[in-house]
Amino acid sequence: DSPNERRPSIHADEVTMAEGALYMSTKVALDVFTTLRHVFSIPSDTILTEDNLIKIYASGFTRIPVYEPGDKTAIIGILNTKTLIVVDQSHARPVSTLPLRIPLCVSPAMPLVHLLNLMQSGGKGGRGGHLALVCARPSNGEQALAKHLPVPQTAGLMGVVTLENVLEMLLQEQIYDEMDKRERGARQLALMVLRKWRGYVERKKDGTLVLAEPAMVSVVEKVMESGGTSESTSLLSASTEHLSYSTV
Repeated sequence: DSPNERRPSIHADEVTMAEGALYMSTKVALDVFTTLRHVFSIPSDTILTEDNLIKIYASGFTRIPVYEPGDKTAIIGILNTKTLIVVDQSHARPVSTLPLRIPLCVSPAMPLVHLLNLMQSGGKGGRGGHLALVCARPSNGEQALAKHLPVPQTAGLMGVVTLENVLEMLLQEQIYDEMDKRERGARQLALMVLRKWRGYVERKKDGTLVLAEPAMVSVVEKVMESGGTSESTSLLSASTEHLSYSTV
């Protein structure tokens, strides 16, 4: 190149990734994990009926923690939803009869660099993979899982962390897949309907309602006739809450 020729400037994405790489050496699992109450999980006695299969697929996750009935912290393994393809719903099989991957337990203080190295191996011998359990005392959880026992309460299970969580920190932006796009579209539609519904109720209460939206009026009338506590209104209300899921 000519010494007088101006070289192209660094792209903004390169700067962002450089910043993300620096964060990787200082951030830990606690900074990116998903708390247990926001994790979609299922009990091991879940019967794989058509309704339950639809519920699992509708969650949008490919790796789902499976726990002992009655205790969401007593995780026994991770279900890969790809295995459900061969399930015949007429057999009424419980989830516990499917092959489950045994996750690793990691400390909330584990640096993301180490976590990335741990996860990118993909796991060996049915252990590990792209999802790990974040525990206050990971050694207790590791010992139990190694013996094919559920994670004990003494492990102090806090939540889960995924390879995607780590990569998002590296890229400094959220990773969206096809399911995420559908979820975002559905959420935006639900929020729009909710705003219209609230506006309709307020205008009807203060007597300023103008019947210019027959479709919305019809829907809301039906909801109000049912007492306003239908599944639809519950879903719309829930859509306004901040939900942080592990897209696994």
